[in-house]
Amino acid sequence: MTHNIAVIGGDGIGPDVTAEAIARFRARADSAAKLFGFAGYAVRDVSVSTDNGQMPPQPMMVRSQAMRASADESLPVEAGKAVVTATVSGSVQMK
Repeated sequence: MTHNIAVIGGDGIGPDVTAEAIARFRARADSAAKLFGFAGYAVRDVSVSTDNGQMPPQPMMVRSQAMRASADESLPVEAGKAVVTATVSGSVQMK
C-alpha cells in the first residue's frame, strides 16, 4: 500500500503532512483488512518520506530548461509557502 499527500503551507507544516499521510495509510490498511473479512492488520514494513518543500537535485540541463519554462508561468503558491509532499509506503499482514 502507498499513500501520498501534498499540501501547500509555510514553515512547520511538514510534521502535520507526515502525520496525515500516516493516518490515511493506517485507515486504508484497516479498511482493506475489514473488506477482506479480517479483524485487523499488522504493519510488516513501512517507509515514510517527505520532501519538505525542497526541490530535488536536478542535472544542469534539465534545470535550465525548467527555469526557462517557468519564467513565463506564475508560481502556484504564495511567497513564503511551499508544496510539501509526504509518502507512506508499506506492507501489512491482515489478521
